[in-house]
Amino acid sequence: MAKEVILRLDETEANALWNLLYNYGELVAAGFPVMPPAPGHELDLLRVYEEITHQLGHMTMAEAMQDEMDRKAREEPQNHSE
Repeated sequence: MAKEVILRLDETEANALWNLLYNYGELVAAGFPVMPPAPGHELDLLRVYEEITHQLGHMTMAEAMQDEMDRKAREEPQNHSE
């Protein structure tokens, strides 16, 4: 296992890093010509993003998607006919 490094950021710094990682991911996902991470580092960046997301109390993408699906399911009328 690699040596663990602990970053100490105040909330403003953590939010700035979170926004940077989020927006970078959005650009990559949209196909914009940005410098991709070094091969094999995509998951490293994702883990950093997810840890900061958790520490700031934000929802992860998966949680936000699940929340949206749950909300839509609650709003849809239930079909009880057989």
